[in-house]
Amino acid sequence: MIEDVLSNIERFGSGQAVLRTEDESLLKGEGQFTDDLSPQGLLHATFVRSQLPRARIVSIDTSAATAMPGVVKIATGAELVAAGVGHIPTLPELPDGSRPNTPVWRVLATEQVRFVGDAVAIVVAETLQQARDAAEAVMVEYEELPHAVSIEAATAADAPVLHEGASGNIAAQTRYGDAARCEAAFQDAAHIVQVDVRNQRVVALPIEPRAVLAWVTEDDRLTLRMANQKPSSIRTDLAQNILGVPRDKVRVTIGDVGGGFGLKTHLHPEDGAVAWASWSRE
Repeated sequence: MIEDVLSNIERFGSGQAVLRTEDESLLKGEGQFTDDLSPQGLLHATFVRSQLPRARIVSIDTSAATAMPGVVKIATGAELVAAGVGHIPTLPELPDGSRPNTPVWRVLATEQVRFVGDAVAIVVAETLQQARDAAEAVMVEYEELPHAVSIEAATAADAPVLHEGASGNIAAQTRYGDAARCEAAFQDAAHIVQVDVRNQRVVALPIEPRAVLAWVTEDDRLTLRMANQKPSSIRTDLAQNILGVPRDKVRVTIGDVGGGFGLKTHLHPEDGAVAWASWSRE
C-alpha cells in the first residue's frame, strides 16, 4: 500500500511543489487592481455615514451639497427605496430548518441607523475630493436612541431592541444533538468546568480594501469590476435582489485581489449603491 501511495505522489504531484504563475507580475508592480482602472468619464462616490451607534433619522438635507462644484448625484436611503432598489439578501434558514429573525438590510439606512458608520446617503462627483467635500455638507438630523454595544448588554432583559421582530436582540437560535443525553452526561460528570471566553474584536484587513467600479456598456449591460472572490453570486444578488433586472443584464469581473479573508465573499451595501448609481444614470 505504501508503494501505491508513493506511486500516486509521483504520478499526480500530490504534496509536491507547484509552479506558481501569478507572482511575477505582482512582484514587479504590474498587478491590476480595481483602482488601477481609470475609464473615460470616471466619477467618484463616497458615503455620508452615521457617527452615532443608534438613532432615528429625522431629516436629511442635501440641497447645499447638491449645489457644490462637481456634484453629479446625491441619493438617500429613502430615495433608493422609492426608486425600487431592493435589499441585501440574508440567510433564509438555518441548518435545522428554522428561519432566523433577520431584518431587511437596506443598501442605505432609511428610518434608523444602527451602528457607527451606517451609510445614509451616497454622493457622486467628478473627483473624489469633490465627493468628500459634498458629503460633509449633507446635513443629517438624528434623534439619538438607546443602544447596547456588548453581547451581555444587548441580551439583558431591559435591553433596547435594535430591530423589530428580533426579540431579545437575537436574530437566530439553533440547537444540535440530544439535549436529554447532554444533561444526563453533566449530571454524571465528576467535575464540571465553566469558562467565559472574551475574544478581541477581529477585523479582516486585506492589503486592498473593498473596491467597486461600475459602468453601463454599449449593449446596455451593467458591468462591475470588483475586489471580490465570488463574482457569480454577486451578479445574482445585484440583478435579482438589488436592481430587479434579469441576470444577463449584469456582468461582474474580477482582476487581482489584494487579500480577502472572508471580507470579499458577499455583496456589501456600498456595492449595491454604486451599482444603482451607474445603472440609473439619470
